[in-house]
Amino acid sequence: SGGSLIRHREEVARAQAWIEAHYTRPLDRDALAERVGLSPTHLTHLFKRLTGRSPLEHQQHLRMAEAKRLLREGKLKMREVARRVGFEDPYHFSRAFKVSTGTAPYRWQLDARIRRAQALLMSTHASLAQVAEATGFADAVHFGRTFRKLTGAKHRATETARHVVVQAMRVAGGGGYSSASELARLQRDVLAGI
Repeated sequence: SGGSLIRHREEVARAQAWIEAHYTRPLDRDALAERVGLSPTHLTHLFKRLTGRSPLEHQQHLRMAEAKRLLREGKLKMREVARRVGFEDPYHFSRAFKVSTGTAPYRWQLDARIRRAQALLMSTHASLAQVAEATGFADAVHFGRTFRKLTGAKHRATETARHVVVQAMRVAGGGGYSSASELARLQRDVLAGI
């Protein structure tokens, strides 16, 4: 009932704060409920009503948000990312990440790096080597191969056509291209004409 929600907001807030401070640890629902003075079933019910997620779903959300941040940085091996967000088994982490995002962590990381590279190519005058370095690729050759494979664009043409793409976007007022895939489509269309 509504009265129960109001009365127990503080307990749910304490449970939420504990999960946020300890999200890398295994979540023991019974111990968490005891910590805040509610039964496990009642805590789960109230938590979900007030936050939209169960305690376990909230923990998983926190873990995946941190995993995305670490993957975006690109400085750690997948095994270390998994460990830092509370998964001892990288395979279990990979499966949980894919369930959460719809994409395997390696592919998510690669897509994030490509989106960043596209943004740099469109908004700066950086060379391919500089973009490769800024986005964590070993070198311009590796970056070019990966970029070409994922976007369908030829990286040498990208260097030549960057100004055409930027001009096309300016003329179209951004052209309504709101996602990386739409920008990649614009870039492919422009590059196909070169």
